[in-house]
Amino acid sequence: MRGVACHHLAFQTPEVDWEIWIEDGPKPLPRRLLLTDKSVEGSPQWTSDLSDWDLAPQFPTDFFAFTPPQDAQKIKFLEAVPAAQPKAAK
Repeated sequence: MRGVACHHLAFQTPEVDWEIWIEDGPKPLPRRLLLTDKSVEGSPQWTSDLSDWDLAPQFPTDFFAFTPPQDAQKIKFLEAVPAAQPKAAK
């Protein structure tokens, strides 16, 4: 796979076939995914090549902090209702 030795695995379901290429060696990272949608006429395929893995990314401490827009409004949600409990057998 682009000069990298990989293990190629293929799987089938009634609706989708999918394949994955996993790098051989000390870093067994996914290198390619291929999906074939058999439920659609023509069985279209989608391919994703994966490269340049960063296994130790650095983010600023506020990178994932949510800052809503000034005109944002809070949505009122329904109150949580306790899950129904099955009745005990008599």
